[in-house]
Amino acid sequence: MVPVYYASVPKPKKITIISRKGVNTYKSASLTGKAKHYKKGARLTVKKLVIVGNY
Repeated sequence: MVPVYYASVPKPKKITIISRKGVNTYKSASLTGKAKHYKKGARLTVKKLVIVGNY
């Protein structure tokens, strides 16, 4: 098993989607208002990291 979500922003500010099903983006941190879906292998630039909840 491999983690899908990052706990910190990597130095180059680029991440690669590794989940077989891809990931969804949302308009809010509470994961409401689905915005877009990215497939496995997509390279994304991190703009901001939002930590929600008690981890």
